[in-house]
Amino acid sequence: MGSCGRTMGGDHREMMIPEKVRKNNILFGCYLLSEKVSGIIPDELFLKLKYAWVFRRRLDTQAPLTYNEKIQWIKLNYRPPLLTKLSDKLGVRSYVSDRIGAEHLVPLLGAWDSFDKIAFEDLPEKFILKCTHDSGSATAFTGDPDTDIKKIRKHINMRMRRNYYLHSRQWSYKHVRPMIIAEPVLSCADGRPFVEYKAFCFGGRAEWIAVCKGKAGTKERTNDIYNRGHGFIDMRMSRPNSEGDHDQRPECWDSVIELSEKLSEGIPHARVDFYDIDGRLYFSEITLYPDGGFVRFDPPEWDRIFGEKLILPEPAVEKRTERK
Repeated sequence: MGSCGRTMGGDHREMMIPEKVRKNNILFGCYLLSEKVSGIIPDELFLKLKYAWVFRRRLDTQAPLTYNEKIQWIKLNYRPPLLTKLSDKLGVRSYVSDRIGAEHLVPLLGAWDSFDKIAFEDLPEKFILKCTHDSGSATAFTGDPDTDIKKIRKHINMRMRRNYYLHSRQWSYKHVRPMIIAEPVLSCADGRPFVEYKAFCFGGRAEWIAVCKGKAGTKERTNDIYNRGHGFIDMRMSRPNSEGDHDQRPECWDSVIELSEKLSEGIPHARVDFYDIDGRLYFSEITLYPDGGFVRFDPPEWDRIFGEKLILPEPAVEKRTERK
């Protein structure tokens, strides 16, 4: 396989990247993931380079056809202010409350703009800390007396300094004000792991739903994809299917569809996620760029099938120039 630099062709802007880096796939990937470096690369060039590195093919931003291509187009060309609120883990709460009711919100235990301001004495024994402006920063406090607060402070402070937008140019995160929130640890009464539902909505209609089991970010994580009628689809999106019965329709299925469509109304595309805690649905997040637009479909033709459902909106350019 040729290098990513050669895959992209002769764009003179690639000269911003050292030749020895462009010709080594490992170095090239590290280069793109380094936010200090990637921040100097224009959005479109960055996405073309990363897309070529991930998929080994060119990204077409002029006439995108596949799902992943269209997600990249949306990142570059569709930037209404509402998207910032939807990606803000604190700001989105009022949006969710207005559209489907506050009873679907995970309780909020507190919000702070600095780790050193967190009132730990007012928090329960078990809780979760997470930043409001990124993804993957959640840290669980389980009541373990050996919890390393210094290590957690370092982790959260590093996240607070980070602009998550730079990771894969997910524009909606660019202007979110960094905050820290605390939420209770969610669990089912019998101790079993809860299930997550992720509804892929196109123009306000839920077309496919991923049923996710196992802890996120671990090898045990599985995703089973269904159509809105709960017909199982033999395909994978970046993660394996679960083993066993795929036919049992959850009691909350219709509610997942109804709630996700209310939250995604008026949005070209969104993945709306819920936790199922003993039959009660709690809002998790609205994801505007699933997997950053780097979803690995298996079989690959599903990239085009999903893309056919995503009708691109009229461009909406960014008016703000800096994060507040």
